[in-house]
Formats: sequence, C-alpha cells, structure tokens
Amino acid sequence: MTRERGLFAGALIVGTGATVLGVPIDFVLFALTLAGVALFHHRTLQVALIGLAIITLYKLGFTGFKAGPGLGGLALHMLAVSGWHPTDKRGKPLSELPSPAVQYVAA
Repeated sequence: MTRERGLFAGALIVGTGATVLGVPIDFVLFALTLAGVALFHHRTLQVALIGLAIITLYKLGFTGFKAGPGLGGLALHMLAVSGWHPTDKRGKPLSELPSPAVQYVAA
C-alpha cells in the first residue's frame, strides 16, 4: 500500500507540472483518476466514484458545462448526453427557439 501511495504522489507531481505547462485541469484530474484506478485496483469503484465526484465539483465550482454554469448546466448536459432534448408544445426543439434575451419588444 505504501508503494502505491508513493506512485500516486509521483502522479500528483507530474499532474501539477502538466498544469503549469498549460494542460487543462479537467484532463489532469481525469488522468489522476485513471492512475488511482490502476494503482488501487482492489478499490476500483471507490476510486472511480471519488474521481467522478471531484471532477464534477470542479466543473460545478469553476468552469461550468457547455450547456451552462451550475446545477442547471449539469442537468442540461446530462439530458443532452442521454439524447433527450426538450421541446415546446408543438415538438419544436427549444434550442431552435429564440432566446428571451434577444427578443425585442415593438414600441
């Protein structure tokens, strides 16, 4: 167990160096998750879930998702990944509707 911890500490150092060189933190966190799964293979599920939680919290707190920031962005991201897209009453995808912020009121 101490050998694995030492190797993981080395992976942390390499990850820190990669971040300094401009590699996105998301990639570094994912690489550390993979390294943790490989090194602590007797606890694969726990390591993978901890990695998932850390990456999700990082995305929630700092970078957001393509669909938007925060929990709403996470929910829309999960819906988009699942293949389900929200529609209006007529079945037209909401992504094709104009944004309320762009609409102008005729005076």
